[in-house]
Amino acid sequence: MTTTHNDTRAAAVASEPRYGNWRKPRSFGLLGLSFAPTIGAFVWLLTSFVVMMIALPLGWAMLGLGALVLAPLAVRVRGRTLYSLLLARVAFNRGRRHRQHLHLAGPLGVIPGATHRLPGLLASTNLHTAQDSYGREFGLLEHVGTGQFSAVLRVDPEGSGLVDQDTIDQWVAGWGDWLARLGQVPALEGVQVTVETAGDSGQRLAAEVDRLTSPDSPQLARDVLTETATSYPSAAAAVHTWVAITWRAAVTPGAKPRPLADMAAEIGARLPALGQDLAFTGAGSARPMTVRQLTDLAFVAYNPEQADDLDRARGEHDITWTSAGPAGVAVEKRDRYLHGGAVSFVETMEEAPRGAVLSSVLSDLLAPHPDFTRKRVVLHYRPHDPGTSARIVERDLRNARSNATQRKNMHARDDADVRAAQQQTDEEASGAGLVSFALIATATVLDPDQVRVAEATLHNNAAASRLALRRAYGAQTATFAVGLGLGLQPDAVATLGGLTEGE
Repeated sequence: MTTTHNDTRAAAVASEPRYGNWRKPRSFGLLGLSFAPTIGAFVWLLTSFVVMMIALPLGWAMLGLGALVLAPLAVRVRGRTLYSLLLARVAFNRGRRHRQHLHLAGPLGVIPGATHRLPGLLASTNLHTAQDSYGREFGLLEHVGTGQFSAVLRVDPEGSGLVDQDTIDQWVAGWGDWLARLGQVPALEGVQVTVETAGDSGQRLAAEVDRLTSPDSPQLARDVLTETATSYPSAAAAVHTWVAITWRAAVTPGAKPRPLADMAAEIGARLPALGQDLAFTGAGSARPMTVRQLTDLAFVAYNPEQADDLDRARGEHDITWTSAGPAGVAVEKRDRYLHGGAVSFVETMEEAPRGAVLSSVLSDLLAPHPDFTRKRVVLHYRPHDPGTSARIVERDLRNARSNATQRKNMHARDDADVRAAQQQTDEEASGAGLVSFALIATATVLDPDQVRVAEATLHNNAAASRLALRRAYGAQTATFAVGLGLGLQPDAVATLGGLTEGE
């Protein structure tokens, strides 16, 4: 019987569609460099040979100096050159000397107004109240440093349990179509999908039971509801999912940024349609998150120890966006972040799953686990407009062919890279959308002694999902903020020095 069951399962898995053909762009330049440094290296080499004809010792000295400069570029550690690792270490140590790794809030802190302001990249954000075209209030997050605005939709995914594979395939197709159509939305910068899991304290369930229980109801019914509210949280996990959509204030590069009122009107007009289209992806109903909901989300992320108290308050509190930061002292260490009585560590995707995968490839990484107090996985998507998509795929195809022809004997990976780039170009030419994506995983524990256990569990889950993760060394605070899924775009904040990583 066991063999028959396994054969049936294997046949079912074999019939499921496979997905993939993502690829990491590779430069065709010398030692993986871009065009400008490669030209500079050849100019230096040519100059050295010219100097040799005039003064041989000086020419050899120039050639040796060039080799010393280029040597660290040839040595890579998990995809990072020695220069990038050195710069990351220097930047982090410099920040420590200037005490930039500390965030002291509250009455004894150094923040003006003695508030619990959000730290780091979120310190330069403002949260406004706006209305969509249905008259629903939502929180509009303004990223002052990058000139971008974000709105967040709370979704209720139906999950794949007891769902036919045909329905799941339609959801995946709907998600791909939704992302592709985002490339047509003017000034849309990116989308973030966040799945957060945590232990359920039961406070909300108990409050709801108290609200619904009538004193005139039968005693047996009241006892059953009370027992359910008491015992259910011990084996339950709270799963929250939201989608952040970010627009830039400037329609085109160099254009004048639009004011807050215009951005609120445009985003409010687009949100309902975007939320309705999400229903075809299996995301369930999509509702814009209010200022209070976004504030609570940020407060719990930075103060996980007070999550139960916040649930118990049921919205009756005076926490605002300017006071949702970590209480007391928050400390950034090179490999972790200490905040609000908890310890978090942030990992970024180093390599996407190779080859073809099933639609359930991320199930293990997203699933709740008792080794984490909270776990957050954020997928960052950046849809490209048709014109940009065409330029990117053509450039990637040229680079892939150049890399393959530079070697005397073509490697199997070079051949696969050329075929993937060619397929990407063909699909884009036939109307498919092009999307860049990244992943950030944040794990939080209340006991510092559990960090190693949580780290091992996270990497095991990632391996089961065929992902390679890398710790965001020296950038824990910045990556933690981007990993909240509140619309901060990695490429935008990287120009602010916030996402430099190294080992």
